[in-house]
This record gives sequence, C-alpha cells and structure tokens, in this order.
Amino acid sequence: MKKIWSRILILSLAIIISVVALIRCRIFIYNAMEEQVFDNLKDVSLQNKESLEHELNTTYELLDSIANQPVFINADYNSPEDRQMLINSLQVLSSLYNYKRAGIVTTDGICYSTDQAPADLSGEDVYLYGIQGLPNITGSLTDLLGTPEDINVFSVPIRGKYSEVKAILFVTYRTEHFNERLNAESFDGMGYSYIVDEDGTVVTESPKSSMYGSENVLESIPEFTSDNLPAVEQLRVDMQLDKSGYISVKTPEMRYVYYTPLKATALQKNWYLYTIVPAQVLDEKSETVLYHMNRLLAVIFIVIVVLLAYFIWTYRKDEKKLRTLAFTDPLTKGDNYSCFLHKLKAKSGVSGYMVSLDLSEFKMLNSICGIKTGDKVLKAIWNILSSNLRPDELAAHVAADRYVMFLSADTREELLERIHAISTQITTLPEQLNTIQVQPYFGIYQNSNLGNPEECYTRAVQAKKLAKSDTTKNWAFFDEVDVNKLADEKQLSDSFEKAIHDCEFEVWYQPKYYPSDRTIAGAEALVRWRKPDGSLIPPYRFIPLFERNGMIVTLDEYVFRAVCKQQKQWLSEGRSLFPISVNVSRASLHYDNIVQRYTDIINEYGIHPEFLPLEVTESATINNAQIQGIMADFRKAGFPLYLDDFGVGYSSLATLSLMLFDTLKLDKSLVDFIGDSNGEKLIHYTVKLAKSLGMKIIAEGVEEEKQVSFLQDIRCDEIQGYFFSKPLPLGKFEDLL
Repeated sequence: MKKIWSRILILSLAIIISVVALIRCRIFIYNAMEEQVFDNLKDVSLQNKESLEHELNTTYELLDSIANQPVFINADYNSPEDRQMLINSLQVLSSLYNYKRAGIVTTDGICYSTDQAPADLSGEDVYLYGIQGLPNITGSLTDLLGTPEDINVFSVPIRGKYSEVKAILFVTYRTEHFNERLNAESFDGMGYSYIVDEDGTVVTESPKSSMYGSENVLESIPEFTSDNLPAVEQLRVDMQLDKSGYISVKTPEMRYVYYTPLKATALQKNWYLYTIVPAQVLDEKSETVLYHMNRLLAVIFIVIVVLLAYFIWTYRKDEKKLRTLAFTDPLTKGDNYSCFLHKLKAKSGVSGYMVSLDLSEFKMLNSICGIKTGDKVLKAIWNILSSNLRPDELAAHVAADRYVMFLSADTREELLERIHAISTQITTLPEQLNTIQVQPYFGIYQNSNLGNPEECYTRAVQAKKLAKSDTTKNWAFFDEVDVNKLADEKQLSDSFEKAIHDCEFEVWYQPKYYPSDRTIAGAEALVRWRKPDGSLIPPYRFIPLFERNGMIVTLDEYVFRAVCKQQKQWLSEGRSLFPISVNVSRASLHYDNIVQRYTDIINEYGIHPEFLPLEVTESATINNAQIQGIMADFRKAGFPLYLDDFGVGYSSLATLSLMLFDTLKLDKSLVDFIGDSNGEKLIHYTVKLAKSLGMKIIAEGVEEEKQVSFLQDIRCDEIQGYFFSKPLPLGKFEDLL
C-alpha cells in the first residue's frame, strides 16, 4: 500500500511539476514572444518615425531657404508683376518636388498659387501661424482650391529686411504621400500606422484600420469598450509628457499600440505616430507551440528547444522577407530604387555618371500588346542593363518603364559608347519579342560626389526629358537642360485641359490651289492656340510637346470635330464644300476604335468623308502592319488618305507601292530643289511614279513663280504655300472663298 501511495505521490508530483513547468514555459514563451512582437513593433515604428521626421524637416528647410532668398525678401507683394514672377519660380519648385501646388499668401490673407485663381485664406492655419512669424504643417485637410482630396500644407513666413512678416510661403502635399509610408508592409501585412496630433485628432491613417474614417482616435477607442479607458488615459498622460510607450486596446479584437512623438521644426501642434498590430500576430505564433506542449509533456524541454529554434528561424525569415520587400523589385527580381539609393550612399564621395532611362511609346506598347508583353520587355531591359554593368556600378528598376544606373567612365565619349551599345540592344527587343518599336532615352548627370543621390537622379531625369525633345540623338547631359523651357512646357501641359474646355484652340485654314487656273481646290486645317489675353502660342511650342505626352490625341479629335462643325455651317449657308484635310498624328492612330470614333463624328454632322481627307506622315505607318490595317479601314470608311511630308526623314519610293494613300504631298524640302537639275529630275520621276500608281500630287511650301510653273509642267494636281496664301483664320478664309 505504501508503494502504491508513494508511486501516486511521485506521479502526482511529476504531474504537478510537469503542469507547473508547462504553465511556466507557457508564460515564459508567451511573454518572450510578446516582447519580441513589441520590439519589432517599436523597430518598425522608429523606422517610420525617422523617415517621416526627415521628410518633414527637409521640406521645412527647403521652404525656409527659399523664403530667405533676396528675391522673396525684397519682392513687393502688392505688385501683380512681382507676385507673378514669384509664382513662376515656384512652378519649377512644384514640378521638381511633385507638390500639388506652391504659392504665397499675402498679409491680407489672399492666396496666390501655381494652379488656382487667388483665394481668401485669412481664416486658415497657413495664414494665422504665418502672420505670427511661425512655420506650420497642417493636419489632413480637404483641398478647397483644386481637385477635392486630402492634403497637408507646409508654410513658413517670408520676412523683410527688418524681420517683419511680408507674406507666407507654402506648398501643398497630397496626404496620400504620408499614407504611402503608413501602408508600408509589416507583420505579414497586418501592421498599420496612424499620425495624430496632441488632441488625438487624426492627421492621416491607414485604410487597414478598424477605426478608419474616425476623426479622433482618443474618442474612438473607448467607443469599442469601456475597458479601453485606462489605456486611453495612460496614452493621454504620456502624450502630454511627450513620452513613448505601449498600450493594449480592444477594437474589437485585442491590438498592441506603440506610440512615439514626431519631432519637426514646423509643427505647431505635437504629432504622434501610432504603430498598431493585432494580438492575432502573437496568438498565431504561440498556438502551435502551446498545443504541442500540452500533448507532449515528456519532451517538454525538447519542444521548448525546437520552438525556440523555430522562433529564431521565423524571426530571421521575416527579417529577410522585410529586407527583400524593401530592396527587391517585384518584376525584375533585381534591385529597386530604395536599394539603389542605399548602395549609392555607401559610395559617398565617388565620382561617376547618374543615368536615367525610360522608353518612348511604352504606354502604347502595353495598350496594344498587353501588360504581360510589356512586363517581358521590362525584364529583358533589366537583363541588358545588368549584363552591361561593371563590378563597381549599380542599376535599378525605378517604376513602370523607368530605370536608373550609376556608371563610371574616364570620358564622356567612353560613356556614350556604352550607352549606344545598351541602346542598340534595347532597340532589337521588339523584333525578338514581337512587339511595336520602342526607343530608349537617356538623361545623364555627371557628379564629382554622391552627397545627395536623389538630387543627382532628379537632374538625370530632367536631362532625359530634354533628350526626348531632340530628334538628333536619344541622350542628353544635364548641363544641356533649359530649366525655363521645362517650366514652360509644364505650364502648357497643365493648362491644356482648360484650354480644350474653353475652346482656346483655333482652326486656321491654308488654301490649296489648282495650278492650271489658280482657283481654290481646298485647304488644310491647322491649329493655333489663342490665350485669353489674345496672344497666340505658335504650334512649334506645343505640338511636339503634346506628341510626346499623348495629349495630341485629344487635340487631333478636337480639330477634326471643329472642321466637321464648320463644314456643316458652310453647308447650311448654301456654300459649296471644299475638301479640308486634317492631320492625324501617330499617337492618334494607336487610339482605341479611332476609325469608328471619326466615322461617328462625321455621321453626327452629316458630312461625307470625301470632304475630310486625313493627312498622315510616312513615319507613322512604316513597318507597322497594325497601323496599315487601320489606314485600310479608314479608306473603307470613305476617307481620302494623304501621305504627308514626303521627302523628309523616312521617305522612300518603296512606300508608294503599299497603295495605302490616295494623294502624295511633296514636302517643302523637295520643292526647294526646283531650279537644280538633279533635284528637278528627282521630283519629276517621283511624280511620274506616283501618278502611275493612281495617286494625286499636292506640293506644299511653294513660294516662287518658277516653282509654280515647274509643278504645272509636270502635272502636279494642287499647290499649297505662301505663294498663294499663308494659313488664315476662319474669317479671312471665308472672305477668300
């Protein structure tokens, strides 16, 4: 009996010891894992804090330095001319840093900005703090000056020579800029963040939150359960004392919150960063551990060792995953821009070339060939770039079709040879992957040190924009950039939509004449941009720009519709109609259902397509079967097709055999050969070949009587040029008719 009781006692003690050991292990492991979650939560929060504080302080320092420039200090803010001069300079700032807008607020509270009419801000924080001589960063506001969206406004006072406040300088951030940082991946996608002010009012938030949309976090948390009141009270006290810490709240599930103050010079109200993770993160990590410990008491220590090893493994795995997410491009699997900057900062003081690269027509490639094919092109380009790097060089996929490289070379000539080799490999990709042709463009910034890699890249991007406007080469150095031209093009692009809406674009008409009796045969529709002040912007300033940024598609259709409307007006007045040809750009030919769209427009106005010939340059159709198919559809719809600018660039007699066009337009560069025997032979046989193929001939750019006589002798059908008439506004053209 004693042995039985002793065994029972020993067994009971063993069970008690095992249970106690299990409970203690459960508590120990749970606490350890909870502490690790808190440490991770704190690390994530402090990283975000550092990034946000850097962003806020950098923006303040930038604005403060601008406000202290003599041009702002000495400006007369009551003078419209001075204000406009400052706004023009701020256009460049807004473009360079991707602000929604920049501007000034005068001491009477009137706001003058880069994208809106003057507005009264006398009751807003921007004015109230600024007029007191204080910088300020507002919380999240709804933009009342432009497109309604959440914004944050940074402002600093502009002081005169005697420290008096003369005006307030401000820039407007889109709140989504902060949201992008708050939505950074953490805790397998379950972590998120808030920014609140000292009263608990939400500055910006993550849409992942169960409290998303609430105005005040300190008021929202107790609404879930009164059990949250002690944690909220601790939070209030710590925020008043400017302290960091943790709390646990139920909303409705248990969540851990790490809170820490944000420090920025321009903040007039204290901001706090809340980083939040569900307790589910901890529960998921501990559930398997606790289950096995309950079932396997005999091997509790082995399980503990295994679980500790598992914990360490998962921690390192998560850490590696976070690093991969932070520094690896998901498409190319190579370095992303963040990784590029990280590596580049380690090269501080090293000289080299920052090279920005992107492609022409990439949006068109995605539209025509599909996104999957576009991704194949992007991966192939990455392979080309990485294979051309030397051991000490870097490259990264920035986004979409944009790449960046840091290359070394002893001379510019050596660098350009390497860029040419890369460009040649890229231009062969469409043939290999069966896509439309794309052209790479390179912007280059040469630097002696890498103290500010982001600024170096920005300058390379500016140079790349210049390269896109150069027809002689596909690269440009930053020292070739005309900053004023970039600002002018930005202003034109920004005002395009309003100009279309307000009908600022006018259609002018350049007559075409029969050479035999010199009577009017028709006209070509040309576009001019008349600003509200009555001034005209010449086409060479906006047509190439709109061809690059795609706005030409909208402008082409605007002109086509305007000509149809005018033809209908002439028809209703009892006038005889003449063919009025309309130019169709290369980008428009890639537009979805363009044949149907243009057919619908002429049907809307009741105009026969024979009175609306379409002028297309040869470069838009060469070696592109899809575009040639669209041209064939236009012919089936009844539109006469003119081959424009023949004699320039791509022109070849072989193109005439395609039989896509009804009429050949001889460019002025060919007409100017008249008077030269060899040139006249070239024109004579070109016309003879075209006519043998059933095409009509129109000569443009005709300016002299001898040219008219020669063209008449070789049976040219129509003549267009200053000899007969320059382009005319509608009223003068109607007088001519």
